[in-house]
Amino acid sequence: MADRQDNSRQTWSFIPMNKYSSPPAVRTEAAARSIGRLIDLVRSKTREPEALIAGADLKPVGQKLLKKLLPQIPVDQLAMGLAESLGEWEKAGPTGFNGLFAVGAPFSRTADTVKSWAKNKGYMLIEPPTVGEIIKHDESIFSVLNKVDKPLVFTRFEKWYLRQTEGLDLIRKLINRLQSFSGSYLIQCDSWAWTYLSVALDINQLYPEPIVLEPLDYNMLDRWFGSPAAGKDRPDYVFRQSNNGSYVINPLVSGVISAGDNTENVATTDFLKHLAAYSRGNPGVARAIWALNLQDMPDENADERMVEEAHAQEGRVIWVKPWAQDNCPYMAKREKISLLVLHAILLHGGLSVDVLNYLLPSPVHQIQIALHQLALAGLVGEEEGVYSVTPAGYPSVRQTLYGEGFLVDGL
Repeated sequence: MADRQDNSRQTWSFIPMNKYSSPPAVRTEAAARSIGRLIDLVRSKTREPEALIAGADLKPVGQKLLKKLLPQIPVDQLAMGLAESLGEWEKAGPTGFNGLFAVGAPFSRTADTVKSWAKNKGYMLIEPPTVGEIIKHDESIFSVLNKVDKPLVFTRFEKWYLRQTEGLDLIRKLINRLQSFSGSYLIQCDSWAWTYLSVALDINQLYPEPIVLEPLDYNMLDRWFGSPAAGKDRPDYVFRQSNNGSYVINPLVSGVISAGDNTENVATTDFLKHLAAYSRGNPGVARAIWALNLQDMPDENADERMVEEAHAQEGRVIWVKPWAQDNCPYMAKREKISLLVLHAILLHGGLSVDVLNYLLPSPVHQIQIALHQLALAGLVGEEEGVYSVTPAGYPSVRQTLYGEGFLVDGL
């Protein structure tokens, strides 16, 4: 087994939003299926017999093993990338442009990244108001602007408003106050809220181009998913596609084999290219869909001796399903109430039933039915009474809302 190279510290960079470009699609699904059948026909003459045996009886990877296989989004490394991007802004201070937005797509952990960066710098964090304070137009939160000697950081700007006329009063007054604020400040905002507020309040006309996390292309996903997930003592794993045995994660990248070994058959499938395009380079979305596609032999602990022998030869094989959007949660039904619920949830970064009932014209029981159906489809989840779109279901939800003419984000 080759010495492992730690590729986990890949570059996580922030770029101007107008430089953002989603990873390109590989080809249409119809063409992919046709070409895929031809490729499988050719590869079937040389595919490894283990792949056929393993593919005959696989199960989803268990939670214990999944924790070892899935790398976390490294907030500390993202914060370092953010600090590098904000260096010039910090130097400019009040003498330059004093306000800037850091915009992030759902599941990209931009809020956590900005908080980590702000705490490292000793800057003042301003948490969003409660729903009740927004409804009551409570301006007491503005007192922080009166006397400050350090930059301010406003977090989760999607929680500073409600999408209705009175629900915009507080955030409108805050933005107006900030235009005459002499200190430096950064505003962290969800990409859906940024798009909405750019239409409703023209905030994109008041501030420089926001910075966003650079999307992950398939090479970056290859390095990230192939990196050690639980420290140096984690055994090597080899990711192969279950229908033909071909590599999905390049073993040269993951450190399973070295450049000095026989590298004749290390070509990888297009799985990660499809995943990068479908997730739009969003790390949280790509990670969730990657997890859904990982498979293992029926009994993870069936024969430890055989597992150890496999490790000694190359590494434990983790099987990956061939790419198909059908493996992800899919929005098959498009009832109006479901679309309205999903759009409201995304514009506000998650909502409770009570707030949804406050914002939407539909009766509360219809909202609850829609949420139940969306949860059964794997498109929404609930935590502490707040409903959010799931990472794996997000691409289908976004595509559906866009197709139905709803305002969607740019990331």
